[in-house]
Amino acid sequence: MVFITRCTEGKQRLFGTTEAHGITRSSAGRAFMHHWQTIPQVFTGIGIDSCIVIANVCSATSWLNHHDWVGVDSMSTLLAGTPNVWTRQA
Repeated sequence: MVFITRCTEGKQRLFGTTEAHGITRSSAGRAFMHHWQTIPQVFTGIGIDSCIVIANVCSATSWLNHHDWVGVDSMSTLLAGTPNVWTRQA
């Protein structure tokens, strides 16, 4: 099981805003959820579980099916070559 948590710098509300009815996701929050939900289609052998997106934190759980990823020692190693969707463009 892999626990993934992304926090914003300075508690900025990058992923959405808190409303009376709940969280309204920003485009960054919606992008995180979209990319999270497509992981099993992009990377065979990776399963996804829960995912929570609030105003300044995204938290999720995932796992590797080790039979499919022989020789891969961690999720970080596996995803090291993938583009970072959160990188700011200058």
